Amino acid sequence: MTEGPSAVLRALNVGVASLWVAVCAATPEFIWRGARVVASHLNAADLASALLVGLILAFCIEPALERFRHTAAQPPGPQSYNLVFRAAVGLAFAFASVCLHDAITAFLASHAADDAVRQAGLVAGLRLAGAWTVVPFCVALAWLTVGRARWRWVFAVLALASPGLAALMFSWQLQDWITAQLPASCILLLGYRQWSLGPVAGFFRRNVQVLLWVSPIWLIGALLFNWAGNQLGLAWTQLYTPGEAWIDVRFYLGWAIGLSLAPVPLAERACQAGIGK
Repeated sequence: MTEGPSAVLRALNVGVASLWVAVCAATPEFIWRGARVVASHLNAADLASALLVGLILAFCIEPALERFRHTAAQPPGPQSYNLVFRAAVGLAFAFASVCLHDAITAFLASHAADDAVRQAGLVAGLRLAGAWTVVPFCVALAWLTVGRARWRWVFAVLALASPGLAALMFSWQLQDWITAQLPASCILLLGYRQWSLGPVAGFFRRNVQVLLWVSPIWLIGALLFNWAGNQLGLAWTQLYTPGEAWIDVRFYLGWAIGLSLAPVPLAERACQAGIGK
């Protein structure tokens, strides 16, 4: 009777970890686009309001949440750094979070007074989030279910097909699909090998190294391919413009951040055994 709830909990853990990675992959793009909007009309009043909210978060909300997290386990021990440093770090992160909130709000709504325009901005933001999270989510899901004999091939195929699914859902051009499919497939396949190369808890962090190898090689190779096509007068070889390459840099940066921050569900230790099957 306990196996059912345990299996459901494991599935939820895998889903949350995959979503964690995916959300981080989309975050730099929201920051970049929103910050450009905010920077165009930033003034002293905006800075003062952000600072005020940051003070409340740093000195009240964040300490209360930290104390709540530690209450169930054990009281927080003595701090190894002084109070001024701790407050400064907390204030800096709180201030950054307020600015990020304003940036995303500005990007989604574009400060439009018309509700229809705001609604359109929200839809555009949701489409952007979906387009940037589909592939990292499916890849992480495939990695974390590799030890499940019933599902590993299903999720592996889903991960391989995820760039194509995103292309269909979000009306990508052929070049967009190619520039997502090839590196994502390499990252997926090389990522499977990381299960056998160390502890389970470090699996995502080992895949950060995979990303940091594959993405620069891919981006540089694609730009060189573009250059060679230009020299030969072959217009069909143009995979990237420099601006589009910069978009993918932000995407891979966010994906790497997600893998470095997201926890690996330790209940999935069977994944290591599944590699050899």
